[in-house]
Amino acid sequence: MGIVKFILWMVALAAFLVLQILTLDDVFIVVWNSLSRYWWFVAGVVLIFLADKYTSKNNSILKTFHHETTHLFVGIVTFRKILNFKVDIFGGLVASAGKRWMYEVDALAPYCLPLAAYVVMFFGFFFANDMTHILTIMLGIAYGFHLLCIKEDFGSWKQLGIHQTDINQFPLLFSYMYILCFWLFNTAIILLSIRIDIYEAYKYILGCYKETIVSFF
Repeated sequence: MGIVKFILWMVALAAFLVLQILTLDDVFIVVWNSLSRYWWFVAGVVLIFLADKYTSKNNSILKTFHHETTHLFVGIVTFRKILNFKVDIFGGLVASAGKRWMYEVDALAPYCLPLAAYVVMFFGFFFANDMTHILTIMLGIAYGFHLLCIKEDFGSWKQLGIHQTDINQFPLLFSYMYILCFWLFNTAIILLSIRIDIYEAYKYILGCYKETIVSFF
């Protein structure tokens, strides 16, 4: 990553992070006004954490599959040519080729994009206007699984994923800032989608960003 690209990315990410901090209260209001719905989401997260505790030796390949599938999905939507996709008990691999202008997005996606949760949200969008209790529990399970994948990818708190090639191939400040920004953004979308569908969640959060930007001028 060149110095100019690094500076541009860091300025954009810093602005994005400030926007998210300034709009946290807007997300909190939606959650607080429908707090009873979110207990089902929490129940889903707790369920998958308990399941992982007693089956952790057998589900490592599922976490690897989620990680590599996220690379695969983002690689496809950013128009990279997929050369190889492999997941087995020894690890996983997605090999791709193409222009590197969006490569950072693909490389860091598994750490901030809860892909399984988005699948549940899109299913909920077509299934019902409001998330049913079952779908909300499923969303909690999917999001909790994403957190478990991050935990496994990052390793210990001392490592914080530094051993991951996805992360250390870029300046660490950039990698961590990118992961934090888009993890917060996707988490906000997931929380909002429990109260409103995914389309309205994006519409709401982008509207909050717009109002915050306008308020500065």
